[in-house]
Amino acid sequence: MSTPKILVVEDAKAMLILMKYHLKNAGFDLCTAENGLEALQVCETVTPDLIISDMMMPIMGGIEFRKKLQKNKRLRDIPFIFLTAKAQVKEELQEANLKITAYVRKPFDPDKLLDDVQSILLSKEAV
Repeated sequence: MSTPKILVVEDAKAMLILMKYHLKNAGFDLCTAENGLEALQVCETVTPDLIISDMMMPIMGGIEFRKKLQKNKRLRDIPFIFLTAKAQVKEELQEANLKITAYVRKPFDPDKLLDDVQSILLSKEAV
């Protein structure tokens, strides 16, 4: 099997660098975007195996980005992890009727995020 490709969508440079460092060291192939609009452009040429996206970003936030993915046959079933600092994230995601795989609160434990990523990718392989 080829190296899993992960799309990381994050507008905070320090957070993006932290995620890139940990995910690349774990052996994943990464592509990045700084907002949902850039991420949609990346998805025109790349089909990631997993997407990790911040919820609150300029230009196009994570919720709008996820809604657009759900309308695309090729992209809608990609496992999706939201990163957020919001306290009421569960309720907001239920109201938006989004299909997400997981959400992780910021600040996050990089080892826990890696565990989540690996278990999601393993379960995807099993399907």
